[in-house]
Amino acid sequence: MPQFNMGQNFQNEASNVNGSAHEPYTKGVTQPAQCRDSLFAALFVGHLTVIFWMCRTYIPLVLASSPMSTDGTDDAAFTKAFDYDTAQGILLLVVVPAVIGFVASLAGLALIIACAKTLIHLSLVFSIAVSLLVVLASVASGQLLGSIFALLMLALTVCYYFSVRDRIPFAAANLNTATSAVKDNLLGLLLSTVFYDVLGFVYTVFWALGFYGVMISWGCMEEEGVCDTSGTRGGIVFLILLGVFWSTQVFMNCGQVTTAGTVGSWWFSPEESGCFGSGVRGAMCRALTTSFGSICFGSLLVAIIQALKAMVQNERAQSDGPDILLCLVQCLLRCLEDILEYFNKWAFVYVGLYGYGYVEAGKNVIGLFRARGWTTVITEDLGSRAIAFLTMILSLVVGCTGLVLKEAFPEYYEGVPGWGAYLTCFLISFVVIYVMFGVVDGALNTVIVCYAEAPNEFQQNHPLLSEEMREAWVKVHPELF
Repeated sequence: MPQFNMGQNFQNEASNVNGSAHEPYTKGVTQPAQCRDSLFAALFVGHLTVIFWMCRTYIPLVLASSPMSTDGTDDAAFTKAFDYDTAQGILLLVVVPAVIGFVASLAGLALIIACAKTLIHLSLVFSIAVSLLVVLASVASGQLLGSIFALLMLALTVCYYFSVRDRIPFAAANLNTATSAVKDNLLGLLLSTVFYDVLGFVYTVFWALGFYGVMISWGCMEEEGVCDTSGTRGGIVFLILLGVFWSTQVFMNCGQVTTAGTVGSWWFSPEESGCFGSGVRGAMCRALTTSFGSICFGSLLVAIIQALKAMVQNERAQSDGPDILLCLVQCLLRCLEDILEYFNKWAFVYVGLYGYGYVEAGKNVIGLFRARGWTTVITEDLGSRAIAFLTMILSLVVGCTGLVLKEAFPEYYEGVPGWGAYLTCFLISFVVIYVMFGVVDGALNTVIVCYAEAPNEFQQNHPLLSEEMREAWVKVHPELF
């Protein structure tokens, strides 16, 4: 594990606009290789044991309730309907857009490097165009209140564009650096991301089958049956929901910590970069061992809020009329979820870079930004906006693959509407591209943290990118230099 930085006080390193020193902070230092927040890692393993028991106990009920398992006629009908042509058609609709989506994501990385400024500008213009379309649709439908609200949103979007357009070169420099780091470690980051996504997919499938079996055992799936989930059952449902939300967060944050560690190695020790170099291998190993407890800790906090929000939403859906109290509670939970996710985004960067525990990492990274006077810098999301815009555009284009397949192989898609083929390919390609660009987004956060802590090391190891970033940052935030 590379020793990124030596801990030292940087009280005199940053000055504010008035020339007075910012509050001192301690530069991050690589922590000893030992498991941190291990209690939460043990709890997560215990939760996996419970989910395994649930699946082993209740999935047989799901299989036994399947109509295909009770009637040979249905079984034969199913076999006839699901013939070779149908299977091959489904395979084409899944594999082809996935492959093209992957190729499109690689092209997207090259596009970001080549014209990041243009992409950020287009993402802002696209937001204005969408707001304008909403206004026109509201006016055309004769909805007065909706039209007023849409006009207000359009005005705010236009104001936002003019307020941030001078920062586009600044965001482009950050995005270009993040993309360069991903490109130099592409294969390793891709394989680690796919690994975490496969784990999440497998878990979700078995969790869903097990939960469905629990519902069957409670009589919730019977025709005109009443499903009582009050009392103890309500607590069980909450814990089951907590399990899936927690696991989803853990697998996603493992990818974020792996990306942060990989970008950190590229920043401080570029010789460790490569297709599957020691940088990404070490980062992945730490995410699954010494830092796993910290990942589970931060993920659990968000998962609890998400599970509570799901329960409240279910209560609102079952209520006879509007419930203001439940609406307020759901809004409060949403705010708490956003705050925790924002905190986690930066805390896990520090976890991946240095191996701190979750709470200490969060305190250190926020203290870093305050000391450097960067509290406004980290609230700008132009780079993330451009990534989301490019993801959507590429997915819309790749979705046309479904129409091409339908025309090229009509025998496979007889009875399948064109919009169905397009939507299927769009969704599959969107997932592939979103996963790939999610790595870039994580790298973007890491670049900001690393530049706050170690601009000199960046200048030494990547001089061209460093000059580009410094020029852009000086123009937008001269008070920080």
